[in-house]
Amino acid sequence: KFEEKKNHINELLLKFFKKTPSTDHPLALEKIVKAPSTMIDTLSADTVLAKDFKDAGNRFYAKKEYKEAINAYTSSLSFWCLPSSDRSILYCNRSTAYNEDKGTTTTTTSTTYKDAKSAALLRPMWTKPKLKMALCLKQMKKLEKGVKILEEALQITPADKDILRTRAEIMILLPRPQFISPSSSLSSSEKTPDEQRAY
Repeated sequence: KFEEKKNHINELLLKFFKKTPSTDHPLALEKIVKAPSTMIDTLSADTVLAKDFKDAGNRFYAKKEYKEAINAYTSSLSFWCLPSSDRSILYCNRSTAYNEDKGTTTTTTSTTYKDAKSAALLRPMWTKPKLKMALCLKQMKKLEKGVKILEEALQITPADKDILRTRAEIMILLPRPQFISPSSSLSSSEKTPDEQRAY
């Protein structure tokens, strides 16, 4: 298992740097593997490596290499030493990369939604993943649920223009309720004499 993980990490690093990383390089796995064996040092090394993968994912995303960005974010998420706020950002970033990568892979909107939801659960007061969730729900035609999530987000940031605009866009798509006149639903025997004469 360790060798597989090491090989996977090295493949990602090689792809990112387009060359073999030296042991002096801050991202070199060999340097991390040679780290002291105490738990604190291991956690520290894992945190550094997780951050390096996150940074690599951001660079891949900026270059529109979405599949590589997804792999880098996934590798970073494999380190459990990260605080929930960092994990939330990683899920949100991966959700964005999945969304951008849809045209070239079999990634579905539900995968994008799941990552956005994970980000929102880890950091409930952050509205960005809630907006991503609502946009996914709009694509999945789950409009009422999307509006509900946006309403929750607006309780946190009432003046957020992106949330307000998205809510308005979804509200337009909602089916209009059919209003029935109360008197037209009554049978002629139930109507008052005045109502019967009016029709």
